[in-house]
Amino acid sequence: TALLSSIAVVPKASGAGVAGALLEAFCRCALEHGSQRVYLTTDRDANDAANRFYLKHGFFCDGQVQRRDGRVMNRYLRVLAPPADGRVIAVGVADDDGG
Repeated sequence: TALLSSIAVVPKASGAGVAGALLEAFCRCALEHGSQRVYLTTDRDANDAANRFYLKHGFFCDGQVQRRDGRVMNRYLRVLAPPADGRVIAVGVADDDGG
């Protein structure tokens, strides 16, 4: 599993696809180096654009964690390749009551 700890582009490049290209290059590199998944965390609150960006690029929200400073972070995961042993990875499964 690879950790994406930070990604950023200059504001004038926003919307030009640069961040998406960087993210896809990171995922390709991670896969080439044997990672089957990529994960990251980003602020849950007041961060709609970033949260939409990761969902758009094949990540799903795997849960939330609260940092010591009180910030709540969304944990995102993207499966790059199925496990070599053929196990099934259950993702985004919820029962009827949303739990």
